[in-house]
Amino acid sequence: MERIFALLSFILISNIFATTSLQKVSLQLKWKDAFQFAGYYIAKEKGFYRNSGLDVKIKSFNHQNTVSDVINGKTTFGILDSSLVLKRSEGTPVVALTAILQNSPLALMTLKDSNITKISDLKGKKIMATKEFFKNPYINAMFFANMIDPKNLKKIPISFNLESLINKKIDAYAVYITDQPYTMRKRGIKYNLIGSMNFNANFYSDILFTSQEELDNHPKAVRNFLRASLKGWRYAFAHIDETIKLIQTKYNSQHFSYDKLKFEAMQMKKLSDINSSHFGKIEKIKLNNIITMYSIVGEKINIDNLKDFVYHLKSRETKLSQKEINYLHNTKKVVTMCVDPNWMPLEMLKDGKHIGISAEYLKLVEKYIGIPIKLVHTENWTQSLTYAKNRKCDILSLVTNTKKRKRYLNFTKPYISTALVLITKLDKLFVSNLKSIQSKKLGVTRGYGFIDTLRKKYPNINIIKVDSIQQGLKMVNDGKLYGFVDTFFSARYEIQKSYFGELKIAGKINGNLDLGIGVRKDDSILLDVFSKAINSISEKQKQNIINHWISVKYYKGINYTIFLYIGIFILIGVFLFIFREITFKKYNKVLQEKNSELEKLASTDMLTGARSRRSFFDIGEQYISIAKRENKLISFIMLDLDFFKNINDTYGHITGDAVLKNFASIVSKNIRKSDLFGRVGGEEFAIIINNTNKNKTLQIAEKIRMQVKTDILEFQNHEIHVTVSLGIAMLEKDDTLDSLFEKADKALYTSKQNGRDKVTISE
Repeated sequence: MERIFALLSFILISNIFATTSLQKVSLQLKWKDAFQFAGYYIAKEKGFYRNSGLDVKIKSFNHQNTVSDVINGKTTFGILDSSLVLKRSEGTPVVALTAILQNSPLALMTLKDSNITKISDLKGKKIMATKEFFKNPYINAMFFANMIDPKNLKKIPISFNLESLINKKIDAYAVYITDQPYTMRKRGIKYNLIGSMNFNANFYSDILFTSQEELDNHPKAVRNFLRASLKGWRYAFAHIDETIKLIQTKYNSQHFSYDKLKFEAMQMKKLSDINSSHFGKIEKIKLNNIITMYSIVGEKINIDNLKDFVYHLKSRETKLSQKEINYLHNTKKVVTMCVDPNWMPLEMLKDGKHIGISAEYLKLVEKYIGIPIKLVHTENWTQSLTYAKNRKCDILSLVTNTKKRKRYLNFTKPYISTALVLITKLDKLFVSNLKSIQSKKLGVTRGYGFIDTLRKKYPNINIIKVDSIQQGLKMVNDGKLYGFVDTFFSARYEIQKSYFGELKIAGKINGNLDLGIGVRKDDSILLDVFSKAINSISEKQKQNIINHWISVKYYKGINYTIFLYIGIFILIGVFLFIFREITFKKYNKVLQEKNSELEKLASTDMLTGARSRRSFFDIGEQYISIAKRENKLISFIMLDLDFFKNINDTYGHITGDAVLKNFASIVSKNIRKSDLFGRVGGEEFAIIINNTNKNKTLQIAEKIRMQVKTDILEFQNHEIHVTVSLGIAMLEKDDTLDSLFEKADKALYTSKQNGRDKVTISE
């Protein structure tokens, strides 16, 4: 009996000790219990938090100020939408840890029979929503893009009850698409959703955050909480039925039915991008999009305060074990590698050397593992795959994880992610879905992993396999193929190199191509080594690779630029305004509806860093709209380098590229960040200058002209002198962007007729 008592006492004391040894933290929910917080429930109930040394209290919603509570230490972690960016910009010391929803769930619901189907239909209508709803940059973006000032809307205080909409007391109701649509379906009421994912804003929501003080004082607890939470979310999405049962048992204060929770779960899963490499990440491109939107709608953003706003979590240990070190140095001694010999700018073999983006990564990997990586030469990608199957090479440098390849390869996590795009001739319409053209001949490089994906998604697709992207694009240009499918990077590179003005990117295929290192199936130690090597590459090193390819390659005589880091002002996908290209006015109505996400990728000219033509005209529309609405001045400057063809003919295109880059640099230094600068032709550029009168614009134009004239570019043992002609037009009441462009272009023509190297103002 004494032994039993002693044993029970020991167990009790052990449990008490275990509980008290856990670090107590808390999470404040942003709303009432629902599947919206399922990952956190799972992490708690499955012991993920406890196993990480944390005793987590999940706090129910009580109309609290979550940001204030986190900053004041009332709670450790909170959940908020993208307005967290504004809080940090204002100086509130919050740190974003992860974004569970990669796309905004916010939308406006209207009744089907109201015929209110788009934002522009809401002028003068009654809208029921919270105050926070109208402060959201995503929502403001929708209104501003449709020429509606949110301040002038008829706002009705929220009642949290759809009856006001159903009884037609209001015209639109602010909803989460994960929740209220279920109620309408259940009651058989037909509705419209305005906004949500079809607006393509792709703003983050349900951002998990903490305070800077908490991160500074308890970095391990923050790291462990984040890891356990993400693990909880992955489990919740992988075991939806089990998670729903848990919610109904312990976290169902709203008394939701199984069907409603299932509906919410499936919507959440879509919004989270759980099956992509983007899940949980807060990426710089999207963050800059949010920052830009706040600026456009009138919020003052302090960029300096946003430094270190996003917390970066290293997902795995990167230090090699002694066993791995011994294996590398005593057993392996050298790693053999096969690559794609012809897939620039990602990689290629040139003069027997491996070059490209992946080559830069592999140099870091080789340094990390401490033994040589020996290149095995192959003629094409198909041969590289065959060599990998036959174990003539230990690794493939850059490969997609596919079911077939899993038979002979293991894979590290992806270190490059790129979109798949369709390339066509210029006269073809933009394509939002390959299904509409699947009967046409579409080329793909033989052996590429995404062929199976395309065939699975489009069973009737007419794929023509070719040996290389160069062969495929030539067949497109010759009319033998309707289009060619490849990565965005390779498409941009090849078009810029060989088909500028002949071929275009005509559509983006849903989903990204994630590329990592493929390691032979029979070598698990080598897989662990390369996985750690990839994880060891820092953000700074990644940035150095980007900078190297952008700024150096032209001066080595190779006519390409790696368009890997997309410019920070990504507005095209947000505005969905009419795609403007003067040569193809007849397609404007079609282009307005197509490929907003593709336009985000194509916003920057690869060579000069200025806006691309399409991006310039799309964003220029917004500048004109805002200037007219707010009665502000806008000036438009056209610039054309004089006798530029002579430079290319005399010194070669490499020198010509250097001249264009240098010219763009001069212009950029003489305009403000709020001004819009784009490359609209080969050597033609344009500037839209905000809130500046005619005299000031003339001063800016003259300053640019003089600096270009007096600047001497020393390049490849040559001193290059150039001049520039400029034309200016001022925005008038009846002007559109097209008419403003036309006036400035005529003024530019006058400058050229009068001897070039001059500035002319349109009358």
